[in-house]
Amino acid sequence: MKSVLIVEDDEFKLESLEECLLHFQFDITISRSFSSAAKLIKRTTFDLIILDMSLPTFDGSGFSDEGEAQGLGGKRLIRLCDEYGTLCNTILVTQFSNFEEVGRVSSVVDLTEDLRLILNDLFLGVVRYDRASSDWRVELEKLLGIGLGNFSKAKK
Repeated sequence: MKSVLIVEDDEFKLESLEECLLHFQFDITISRSFSSAAKLIKRTTFDLIILDMSLPTFDGSGFSDEGEAQGLGGKRLIRLCDEYGTLCNTILVTQFSNFEEVGRVSSVVDLTEDLRLILNDLFLGVVRYDRASSDWRVELEKLLGIGLGNFSKAKK
């Protein structure tokens, strides 16, 4: 069974992602923050990461528990995977077009290029999540279908 890490802090989006993945029969691990995901990727190699870009620093039940928002937290996680030697197939799932961190704005196109430089062929693509539409599901399933043949490359 393929292992998947979903890094997502929005509960509704997380439930939607899990529901979409049900028929793929993955072993799913969930992380809701940068810190908890960083701990997981340090000690575990996954076959796939489904990644949100904007993440809270810590898991929590409210804003004060979660610490600072990490506008590019997903990109920082991929860099940690590279450092730890745990790079794997990755899909970015986001509802935003632009991301800001420390006054710098990055577009989805910029991030796609950055992630491709780090991940090479392990970066499967970007899914534009939209609560009001199911089009994102079709795109995610398409990338997962492509990725299923590519998953063996993750464990080198």
